[in-house]
Amino acid sequence: MWLVPDHPLPWVAFQHELAMAVVLGVCAIVLAWQTRWRVPLSVFGGVLLLMMAVPWAQWLGGLIPKTGTAAVSCAYVGAVAVAFFVGHAARVNQHRRLIDIVFAALVMAAALNVPVQWIQWLRWFSWNPDSWTMLLVTPIHSSSRPGGMILQPNQLATLQVWGLIGLSWFRYHRMLSASLFVLLFAWIGVGIGLTESRTGLLEMGLVAGLLFFSLKDKPGRDIFATWVVATGLIIVGLWFMPELTFSIGVQPSGPSRLTAIEGSRIDAWRAFGAGILERPWFGYGLTDGAEAYLAAAHTRPDFYIGQRFVHAHNAIIDVVIWFGVPLGISLLVALGAWAAKRLIELPRRPESVFPLAVLGALGLHAMLELPHQFLFFMAPAGLFAGWLMPPPASGARVYSLPRSAWAVAGVTTLAVAAGISADYFPYRERYTEWRYENSRVGKRPDTPVNPPRILNQIYDELVLYRLPLRQGMSAGELAWVSDTAHSVNTPPALYAAAKAYALAGDSETARMWMQRYNAITGTEGVRVIHWIWRRDQAAYPALAAVAWPDFGGHDSLSRSAPEAQPNIGPMPLPASSPASAE
Repeated sequence: MWLVPDHPLPWVAFQHELAMAVVLGVCAIVLAWQTRWRVPLSVFGGVLLLMMAVPWAQWLGGLIPKTGTAAVSCAYVGAVAVAFFVGHAARVNQHRRLIDIVFAALVMAAALNVPVQWIQWLRWFSWNPDSWTMLLVTPIHSSSRPGGMILQPNQLATLQVWGLIGLSWFRYHRMLSASLFVLLFAWIGVGIGLTESRTGLLEMGLVAGLLFFSLKDKPGRDIFATWVVATGLIIVGLWFMPELTFSIGVQPSGPSRLTAIEGSRIDAWRAFGAGILERPWFGYGLTDGAEAYLAAAHTRPDFYIGQRFVHAHNAIIDVVIWFGVPLGISLLVALGAWAAKRLIELPRRPESVFPLAVLGALGLHAMLELPHQFLFFMAPAGLFAGWLMPPPASGARVYSLPRSAWAVAGVTTLAVAAGISADYFPYRERYTEWRYENSRVGKRPDTPVNPPRILNQIYDELVLYRLPLRQGMSAGELAWVSDTAHSVNTPPALYAAAKAYALAGDSETARMWMQRYNAITGTEGVRVIHWIWRRDQAAYPALAAVAWPDFGGHDSLSRSAPEAQPNIGPMPLPASSPASAE
């Protein structure tokens, strides 16, 4: 699933996520069919099962506007729970083969992404849809860093660090010779260097520290030495990467990233902090963080930089946004205590350092970006977390579910994945049509947007984009517009909400939506929207009472373009309002 081609908007990781869900479902069914394993129960596993109900409780409480959003969040938590139970069962049954298979898959994915990176780095790909390279290599922009098939360089770096951990696991168990271990390590290390990922370097340093702590008095010190040497060589390579790239005739993506300053995350964290203070007790629900990011846009517009963030790029902030301060901090403390206990156990269980290093690398990455939002990261993490659970003491009673529970979990996982896919793929086609239409490339095809079975949030999004807004909308219609805009928080949705409330004569609410729009579009976007608003005021006299405010934010602290979440959906163009496009 880590070699699946990247996906078009709106859900760019959908194919990776779908592949991981299918693998999980099939794995659970195979366990029911081929083993006598029962499903072991633990406090950690019980918490995961209980958390599946949290999105639905948040929907009932009004924190999550759409049932489709609650369903997707529930499905993600459930998939991680399945992975955890698989890993825990492997541990209870002293079955190392499953961990060998997962580590082998990680090594394979990390290694096979390297030739893709070489082709991207050397610009050997073609933009011709009929080219054979388009089947195997996703093209990248000249200013982008090689990200393999995942396309996000830092995410690929984490995957490749996981691959190096897998190699170290096999070397520790003497399943690889020293020469083959070093050769494969160097090959994947080159891939990490091509990503130019500082996050990847930090992860390598963390893993090296864990290996030193665990293996310094045991066989395996050659593994630690390999990590230290490789990390040093990658640092040197990154320092001279622009010169090296230019020397082979390729335009560098930018200056050396070891010295680049990117302060956009700090700007975003300040806005997210203001959002947390708006709802400190219960948070915003287990969904993306766009609503929290924009919560203070109308009261503190100076916090914003004209860039859209739908995730905090920090797992601690995300957890507090999802659950509120009391429950969020409690969960973080419990998770920290669990991790500390696993660290304390390392001297007695040294081989556990490798699964723990996987979780540590992911956790470090999650402090700076959003790998915890993707199933293709969280499912392996759940499996390794399950395997790290302490084995039952001799003669101790183990609570468990019957073997048939594996079949139920597997079939349910596949059924949910099929249901979401059945809704998503037609929606993706309609969404692409709307993007072309809004960009003035052709006219709208006469294709209906069929009501969904599960994903009503994406159905409502498209309906809102094409809704002919008018005066005299009912309170129920305005509430639906508000719920949908709160659900997606895209520039076209925010514009539609501002226009709907201005037409209804609610100037205060309209200005709130306008400030939200300004917060994620910046000076140039606001200049364009002023033109559109004046044109709409001429067509709708009711809008004359509400002036569109100027951008009240500031430039980012970043000296270079941040790798944050792009605006999902095109910006409104002067030719038409996105809220009234037909």
